[in-house]
Amino acid sequence: MSIPSPFEAKREQEAASTQTAPREVWVVTPYGWATTCTDLPTVTVLVPVLNEAAYLPRCLDCIFRQDYPPDLIEVLVIDGGSTDGSRDIVTLYRHRHPNLRLLVNPEGWIGYGLNRGLRAATGDIVVRVDAHTFIAPDYIRRCVAALRAGQATVVGGVFQPMGETPTGQAIAAVIAHPLGGGPAPFRHARRPMWVDTVYLGAWWRETLLQVGGFNVSLAANEDFELCYRLRRRGGRVLCDPAIRSWTMVRRTFRALAQQYGRYGYWKGQMLKQHPLSLRWRQLPAPLLVLIFWTLWLVGWHVPWAARAAMGLLAGYAGFTAVLATDVALRYGWRLWWRAWVAFWIVHWMWGMSFWAGLCTPLPRRPRS
Repeated sequence: MSIPSPFEAKREQEAASTQTAPREVWVVTPYGWATTCTDLPTVTVLVPVLNEAAYLPRCLDCIFRQDYPPDLIEVLVIDGGSTDGSRDIVTLYRHRHPNLRLLVNPEGWIGYGLNRGLRAATGDIVVRVDAHTFIAPDYIRRCVAALRAGQATVVGGVFQPMGETPTGQAIAAVIAHPLGGGPAPFRHARRPMWVDTVYLGAWWRETLLQVGGFNVSLAANEDFELCYRLRRRGGRVLCDPAIRSWTMVRRTFRALAQQYGRYGYWKGQMLKQHPLSLRWRQLPAPLLVLIFWTLWLVGWHVPWAARAAMGLLAGYAGFTAVLATDVALRYGWRLWWRAWVAFWIVHWMWGMSFWAGLCTPLPRRPRS
Protein backbone atom coordinates (compact mmCIF):
# COMPACT_ATOMS: atom_id res chain seq x y z
CA MET A 1 0.00 0.00 0.00
CA SER A 2 1.49 3.35 -1.08
CA ILE A 3 1.62 6.27 1.30
CA PRO A 4 -0.06 9.39 -0.15
CA SER A 5 2.08 12.49 -0.55
CA PRO A 6 1.28 15.58 1.55
CA PHE A 7 -0.30 17.15 -1.51
CA GLU A 8 -2.58 14.17 -2.14
CA ALA A 9 -3.67 14.20 1.50
CA LYS A 10 -4.31 17.94 1.29
CA ARG A 11 -6.44 17.51 -1.84
CA GLU A 12 -8.55 14.89 -0.10
CA GLN A 13 -9.06 17.25 2.85
CA GLU A 14 -10.02 20.13 0.55
CA ALA A 15 -12.49 17.94 -1.37
CA ALA A 16 -14.05 16.72 1.88
CA SER A 17 -14.40 20.22 3.28
CA THR A 18 -16.09 21.59 0.16
CA GLN A 19 -18.50 18.65 0.01
CA THR A 20 -19.63 19.08 3.62
CA ALA A 21 -20.08 22.86 3.56
CA PRO A 22 -22.95 23.70 1.21
CA ARG A 23 -23.59 27.39 0.52
CA GLU A 24 -26.60 29.27 -0.76
CA VAL A 25 -25.66 31.24 -3.87
CA TRP A 26 -27.29 33.09 -6.75
CA VAL A 27 -27.25 31.35 -10.14
CA VAL A 28 -28.66 32.10 -13.58
CA THR A 29 -31.46 29.81 -14.78
CA PRO A 30 -33.51 29.83 -18.01
CA TYR A 31 -36.13 31.73 -16.02
CA GLY A 32 -33.79 34.33 -14.49
CA TRP A 33 -31.84 34.56 -11.25
CA ALA A 34 -32.53 32.08 -8.45
CA THR A 35 -30.89 30.83 -5.26
CA THR A 36 -29.58 27.32 -4.81
CA CYS A 37 -27.40 25.37 -2.41
CA THR A 38 -24.03 24.20 -3.66
CA ASP A 39 -20.86 22.60 -2.29
CA LEU A 40 -18.63 24.30 -4.87
CA PRO A 41 -15.48 25.91 -3.46
CA THR A 42 -14.90 29.66 -3.49
CA VAL A 43 -12.44 31.06 -6.04
CA THR A 44 -10.08 34.03 -5.91
CA VAL A 45 -8.84 35.39 -9.24
CA LEU A 46 -5.50 37.23 -9.09
CA VAL A 47 -4.92 39.81 -11.86
CA PRO A 48 -1.49 41.51 -11.73
CA VAL A 49 -1.54 44.81 -13.64
CA LEU A 50 1.02 47.32 -14.87
CA ASN A 51 -0.17 49.79 -17.55
CA GLU A 52 -2.72 47.41 -19.08
CA ALA A 53 -5.58 49.88 -19.62
CA ALA A 54 -5.94 48.79 -23.25
CA TYR A 55 -6.80 45.21 -22.28
CA LEU A 56 -8.01 45.31 -18.67
CA PRO A 57 -11.72 46.01 -19.40
CA ARG A 58 -12.02 43.01 -21.69
CA CYS A 59 -10.11 40.85 -19.21
CA LEU A 60 -12.46 41.81 -16.37
CA ASP A 61 -15.52 41.29 -18.58
CA CYS A 62 -14.35 37.73 -19.29
CA ILE A 63 -13.95 37.06 -15.58
CA PHE A 64 -17.35 38.44 -14.61
CA ARG A 65 -19.09 36.50 -17.41
CA GLN A 66 -18.03 33.11 -16.10
CA ASP A 67 -20.67 30.41 -15.80
CA TYR A 68 -19.52 29.80 -12.22
CA PRO A 69 -21.74 31.19 -9.41
CA PRO A 70 -20.69 34.87 -9.08
CA ASP A 71 -21.18 34.79 -5.30
CA LEU A 72 -18.28 32.34 -5.10
CA ILE A 73 -15.80 34.44 -7.13
CA GLU A 74 -13.51 37.08 -5.65
CA VAL A 75 -11.35 39.20 -8.01
CA LEU A 76 -8.19 40.89 -6.77
CA VAL A 77 -6.46 43.32 -9.14
CA ILE A 78 -2.88 43.97 -7.98
CA ASP A 79 -1.49 47.17 -9.48
CA GLY A 80 2.26 47.64 -9.70
CA GLY A 81 2.21 51.41 -10.26
CA SER A 82 0.21 51.96 -13.46
CA THR A 83 0.19 55.43 -14.96
CA ASP A 84 -2.22 54.84 -17.87
CA GLY A 85 -5.55 54.83 -16.00
CA SER A 86 -5.69 51.12 -15.09
CA ARG A 87 -6.65 51.97 -11.50
CA ASP A 88 -9.50 54.18 -12.70
CA ILE A 89 -10.87 51.28 -14.72
CA VAL A 90 -10.89 49.08 -11.62
CA THR A 91 -12.66 51.82 -9.66
CA LEU A 92 -15.40 52.01 -12.28
CA TYR A 93 -15.90 48.23 -12.26
CA ARG A 94 -16.15 48.16 -8.46
CA HIS A 95 -19.44 50.06 -8.64
CA ARG A 96 -21.00 47.13 -10.50
CA HIS A 97 -19.03 44.27 -8.95
CA PRO A 98 -18.62 44.44 -5.15
CA ASN A 99 -16.51 41.25 -5.23
CA LEU A 100 -13.73 43.20 -7.00
CA ARG A 101 -10.88 44.67 -4.93
CA LEU A 102 -7.81 46.71 -5.84
CA LEU A 103 -4.49 46.01 -4.13
CA VAL A 104 -1.33 48.10 -4.47
CA ASN A 105 2.06 46.54 -5.18
CA PRO A 106 4.59 49.30 -4.35
CA GLU A 107 7.60 47.10 -5.16
CA GLY A 108 6.43 46.76 -8.76
CA TRP A 109 7.82 43.23 -9.15
CA ILE A 110 5.20 40.71 -10.16
CA GLY A 111 6.25 38.14 -7.57
CA TYR A 112 5.66 40.60 -4.73
CA GLY A 113 2.25 41.50 -6.14
CA LEU A 114 1.10 37.91 -6.56
CA ASN A 115 2.20 37.02 -3.04
CA ARG A 116 0.38 40.08 -1.69
CA GLY A 117 -2.75 38.93 -3.51
CA LEU A 118 -2.26 35.39 -2.23
CA ARG A 119 -2.17 36.60 1.37
CA ALA A 120 -5.31 38.69 0.83
CA ALA A 121 -7.21 35.89 -0.97
CA THR A 122 -10.17 34.29 0.79
CA GLY A 123 -11.09 31.69 -1.84
CA ASP A 124 -10.42 27.97 -1.54
CA ILE A 125 -8.93 28.01 -5.06
CA VAL A 126 -6.62 30.65 -6.56
CA VAL A 127 -6.73 31.31 -10.31
CA ARG A 128 -4.18 33.61 -11.93
CA VAL A 129 -5.21 35.66 -14.97
CA ASP A 130 -2.95 38.24 -16.62
CA ALA A 131 -4.53 41.53 -17.67
CA HIS A 132 -3.84 40.92 -21.37
CA THR A 133 -5.35 37.43 -21.19
CA PHE A 134 -8.97 36.58 -21.98
CA ILE A 135 -10.47 33.39 -20.58
CA ALA A 136 -13.33 31.29 -21.94
CA PRO A 137 -16.73 31.51 -20.15
CA ASP A 138 -16.26 28.02 -18.68
CA TYR A 139 -12.62 28.53 -17.65
CA ILE A 140 -13.11 28.70 -13.87
CA ARG A 141 -15.72 25.95 -13.81
CA ARG A 142 -13.43 23.55 -15.66
CA CYS A 143 -10.44 24.45 -13.49
CA VAL A 144 -12.45 23.77 -10.33
CA ALA A 145 -13.77 20.47 -11.70
CA ALA A 146 -10.26 19.29 -12.59
CA LEU A 147 -8.89 20.18 -9.15
CA ARG A 148 -11.81 18.56 -7.34
CA ALA A 149 -11.24 15.35 -9.31
CA GLY A 150 -8.22 14.97 -7.02
CA GLN A 151 -5.50 13.82 -9.43
CA ALA A 152 -3.91 17.21 -10.17
CA THR A 153 -2.32 19.68 -7.78
CA VAL A 154 -2.38 22.53 -10.28
CA VAL A 155 -4.38 22.69 -13.51
CA GLY A 156 -4.37 24.89 -16.59
CA GLY A 157 -5.13 24.73 -20.27
CA VAL A 158 -3.99 25.68 -23.74
CA PHE A 159 -3.76 29.28 -24.85
CA GLN A 160 -3.85 30.96 -28.23
CA PRO A 161 -1.72 34.07 -28.87
CA MET A 162 -3.56 36.91 -30.62
CA GLY A 163 -2.37 40.01 -32.49
CA GLU A 164 -4.25 43.13 -33.55
CA THR A 165 -1.90 44.42 -36.26
CA PRO A 166 -0.11 42.50 -39.07
CA THR A 167 3.08 42.58 -37.00
CA GLY A 168 1.18 41.40 -33.94
CA GLN A 169 -0.46 38.62 -35.93
CA ALA A 170 2.94 37.46 -37.21
CA ILE A 171 4.36 37.52 -33.68
CA ALA A 172 1.37 35.54 -32.39
CA ALA A 173 1.81 32.95 -35.15
CA VAL A 174 5.52 32.59 -34.32
CA ILE A 175 4.89 32.22 -30.59
CA ALA A 176 2.25 29.57 -31.25
CA HIS A 177 4.53 27.67 -33.67
CA PRO A 178 6.08 24.43 -32.32
CA LEU A 179 9.54 25.78 -33.23
CA GLY A 180 8.82 29.34 -32.20
CA GLY A 181 8.99 31.09 -28.84
CA GLY A 182 9.97 28.35 -26.44
CA PRO A 183 7.70 25.46 -27.51
CA ALA A 184 5.80 23.88 -24.63
CA PRO A 185 3.31 20.97 -24.56
CA PHE A 186 0.59 23.08 -22.99
CA ARG A 187 0.44 25.25 -26.10
CA HIS A 188 -0.37 22.35 -28.40
CA ALA A 189 -2.11 19.79 -26.18
CA ARG A 190 -5.05 18.01 -27.81
CA ARG A 191 -5.82 15.76 -24.87
CA PRO A 192 -5.28 16.05 -21.11
CA MET A 193 -1.62 15.47 -20.24
CA TRP A 194 0.84 15.84 -17.37
CA VAL A 195 3.26 18.68 -18.10
CA ASP A 196 6.13 20.62 -16.47
CA THR A 197 4.10 23.80 -16.20
CA VAL A 198 0.86 25.36 -17.40
CA TYR A 199 0.00 28.85 -18.59
CA LEU A 200 -1.21 30.82 -15.53
CA GLY A 201 -2.92 27.94 -13.70
CA ALA A 202 -5.38 27.25 -10.87
CA TRP A 203 -4.30 26.06 -7.42
CA TRP A 204 -5.75 25.12 -4.07
CA ARG A 205 -4.82 28.17 -1.99
CA GLU A 206 -3.42 26.12 0.88
CA THR A 207 -1.23 24.16 -1.52
CA LEU A 208 0.12 27.38 -3.02
CA LEU A 209 0.96 28.65 0.46
CA GLN A 210 2.54 25.33 1.37
CA VAL A 211 4.86 25.50 -1.66
CA GLY A 212 5.96 28.97 -0.56
CA GLY A 213 4.18 31.26 -3.01
CA PHE A 214 5.80 33.02 -5.94
CA ASN A 215 9.53 33.64 -6.24
CA VAL A 216 10.03 37.39 -5.87
CA SER A 217 13.48 37.32 -7.51
CA LEU A 218 11.97 36.37 -10.87
CA ALA A 219 10.27 38.87 -13.19
CA ALA A 220 9.35 36.16 -15.72
CA ASN A 221 9.00 32.37 -15.80
CA GLU A 222 7.64 32.52 -12.24
CA ASP A 223 4.94 29.99 -13.19
CA PHE A 224 7.51 27.46 -14.36
CA GLU A 225 9.65 27.91 -11.24
CA LEU A 226 6.63 27.54 -8.98
CA CYS A 227 5.46 24.37 -10.73
CA TYR A 228 9.02 23.02 -10.56
CA ARG A 229 9.05 23.43 -6.77
CA LEU A 230 5.64 21.79 -6.63
CA ARG A 231 6.67 18.76 -8.67
CA ARG A 232 9.78 18.24 -6.55
CA ARG A 233 7.45 17.88 -3.55
CA GLY A 234 5.27 15.27 -5.25
CA GLY A 235 2.67 17.51 -6.92
CA ARG A 236 1.27 16.97 -10.42
CA VAL A 237 0.58 19.57 -13.12
CA LEU A 238 -2.31 18.88 -15.52
CA CYS A 239 -2.97 20.56 -18.86
CA ASP A 240 -6.55 20.17 -20.06
CA PRO A 241 -7.18 21.46 -23.63
CA ALA A 242 -10.83 22.09 -22.71
CA ILE A 243 -9.59 24.95 -20.47
CA ARG A 244 -9.10 27.69 -23.05
CA SER A 245 -7.66 31.20 -22.97
CA TRP A 246 -6.30 33.80 -25.39
CA THR A 247 -3.44 36.22 -24.80
CA MET A 248 -2.66 39.46 -26.63
CA VAL A 249 0.95 39.66 -27.78
CA ARG A 250 3.09 42.78 -27.91
CA ARG A 251 2.53 44.81 -31.06
CA THR A 252 6.11 45.67 -32.08
CA PHE A 253 9.37 43.84 -32.70
CA ARG A 254 11.04 45.99 -30.05
CA ALA A 255 8.54 44.88 -27.41
CA LEU A 256 9.01 41.27 -28.54
CA ALA A 257 12.78 41.58 -28.11
CA GLN A 258 12.35 43.04 -24.62
CA GLN A 259 9.88 40.30 -23.67
CA TYR A 260 12.08 37.39 -24.74
CA GLY A 261 15.13 39.13 -23.37
CA ARG A 262 13.46 39.01 -19.96
CA TYR A 263 12.29 35.41 -20.46
CA GLY A 264 15.73 34.13 -21.39
CA TYR A 265 17.48 36.12 -18.66
CA TRP A 266 15.23 34.89 -15.88
CA LYS A 267 15.35 31.35 -17.22
CA GLY A 268 19.12 31.51 -16.82
CA GLN A 269 18.66 32.93 -13.31
CA MET A 270 16.17 30.20 -12.42
CA LEU A 271 18.55 27.53 -13.68
CA LYS A 272 21.09 28.67 -11.09
CA GLN A 273 18.48 28.13 -8.37
CA HIS A 274 17.19 24.83 -9.79
CA PRO A 275 19.91 23.16 -11.92
CA LEU A 276 17.66 20.26 -12.94
CA SER A 277 14.86 22.48 -14.29
CA LEU A 278 16.26 22.79 -17.84
CA ARG A 279 14.43 20.87 -20.58
CA TRP A 280 15.79 19.82 -23.96
CA ARG A 281 13.31 21.96 -25.89
CA GLN A 282 14.81 25.07 -24.27
CA LEU A 283 18.36 24.27 -25.42
CA PRO A 284 18.47 24.83 -29.24
CA ALA A 285 18.51 28.64 -29.14
CA PRO A 286 21.19 28.96 -26.39
CA LEU A 287 23.31 26.30 -28.13
CA LEU A 288 22.97 28.09 -31.48
CA VAL A 289 24.14 31.35 -29.90
CA LEU A 290 27.01 29.67 -28.06
CA ILE A 291 28.30 27.79 -31.13
CA PHE A 292 28.00 30.80 -33.43
CA TRP A 293 29.84 33.24 -31.17
CA THR A 294 32.48 30.68 -30.30
CA LEU A 295 33.19 30.05 -33.98
CA TRP A 296 33.14 33.79 -34.68
CA LEU A 297 35.66 34.59 -31.96
CA VAL A 298 37.93 31.70 -32.92
CA GLY A 299 37.60 32.84 -36.53
CA TRP A 300 39.70 35.93 -35.78
CA HIS A 301 42.68 33.56 -35.62
CA VAL A 302 41.49 30.46 -37.52
CA PRO A 303 40.01 31.20 -40.98
CA TRP A 304 37.96 28.01 -41.23
CA ALA A 305 36.10 28.88 -37.97
CA ALA A 306 34.91 32.17 -39.44
CA ARG A 307 33.66 30.38 -42.54
CA ALA A 308 31.92 27.82 -40.36
CA ALA A 309 30.23 30.63 -38.40
CA MET A 310 28.96 32.26 -41.60
CA GLY A 311 27.80 28.86 -42.88
CA LEU A 312 25.91 28.27 -39.64
CA LEU A 313 24.29 31.69 -39.94
CA ALA A 314 23.32 31.06 -43.57
CA GLY A 315 21.84 27.68 -42.65
CA TYR A 316 19.85 29.28 -39.84
CA ALA A 317 18.57 31.96 -42.22
CA GLY A 318 17.32 29.27 -44.58
CA PHE A 319 15.76 27.29 -41.74
CA THR A 320 13.84 30.30 -40.42
CA ALA A 321 12.77 31.16 -43.98
CA VAL A 322 11.16 27.71 -44.18
CA LEU A 323 9.45 28.30 -40.82
CA ALA A 324 8.20 31.70 -42.01
CA THR A 325 6.85 30.05 -45.16
CA ASP A 326 4.95 27.56 -43.00
CA VAL A 327 3.41 30.49 -41.09
CA ALA A 328 2.59 32.29 -44.37
CA LEU A 329 0.83 29.22 -45.77
CA ARG A 330 -1.42 29.15 -42.71
CA TYR A 331 -2.10 32.84 -42.15
CA GLY A 332 -1.31 34.67 -45.39
CA TRP A 333 1.77 35.71 -47.33
CA ARG A 334 1.68 39.30 -46.06
CA LEU A 335 3.01 37.93 -42.77
CA TRP A 336 6.02 36.16 -44.31
CA TRP A 337 8.78 38.73 -43.73
CA ARG A 338 7.34 39.73 -40.36
CA ALA A 339 7.32 36.09 -39.24
CA TRP A 340 10.90 35.66 -40.49
CA VAL A 341 12.07 38.65 -38.43
CA ALA A 342 10.06 37.46 -35.40
CA PHE A 343 11.73 34.02 -35.50
CA TRP A 344 15.16 35.68 -35.47
CA ILE A 345 14.23 37.96 -32.57
CA VAL A 346 12.70 35.19 -30.47
CA HIS A 347 15.53 32.69 -30.95
CA TRP A 348 18.46 35.08 -30.60
CA MET A 349 17.09 37.18 -27.74
CA TRP A 350 16.17 34.03 -25.83
CA GLY A 351 19.58 32.46 -26.49
CA MET A 352 21.75 35.49 -25.68
CA SER A 353 19.78 36.60 -22.62
CA PHE A 354 19.80 33.02 -21.32
CA TRP A 355 23.60 33.09 -21.09
CA ALA A 356 23.48 36.60 -19.62
CA GLY A 357 21.15 35.41 -16.87
CA LEU A 358 23.27 32.32 -16.25
CA CYS A 359 26.44 34.41 -15.84
CA THR A 360 24.86 37.13 -13.66
CA PRO A 361 24.87 36.67 -9.86
CA LEU A 362 21.46 36.13 -8.32
CA PRO A 363 19.87 39.28 -6.83
CA ARG A 364 19.57 39.32 -3.10
CA ARG A 365 15.91 40.02 -2.57
CA PRO A 366 13.94 39.00 0.52
CA ARG A 367 10.98 36.70 0.01
CA SER A 368 7.65 38.42 0.49
